[in-house]
Amino acid sequence: MPNFTIDLAVPTLVSAEVFSTAKNKIIVTFSEPIKANPTLPMSAFTLANLPGGVTLNAATVVNGKVELTLSAGVVADPVSYTHLTLPTKRI
Repeated sequence: MPNFTIDLAVPTLVSAEVFSTAKNKIIVTFSEPIKANPTLPMSAFTLANLPGGVTLNAATVVNGKVELTLSAGVVADPVSYTHLTLPTKRI
């Protein structure tokens, strides 16, 4: 009989970054790599203080990190963006 290990620990947020080369993407890093999930729900993420009219268009897993794609760039200076709320539930 196979021996299965189940990871019950919820990953914690390490960082969320907006890069100057892609101001409409937020790259979210957790305490452990996130496994690719084709059904990752956008509803699992809440973004606060977005500029008017900017919406979340997609949430995908890329190389163990969550990539949030927005309808437009969020800031002129990515370093200044600090208001991001992410899920506390398992994704």
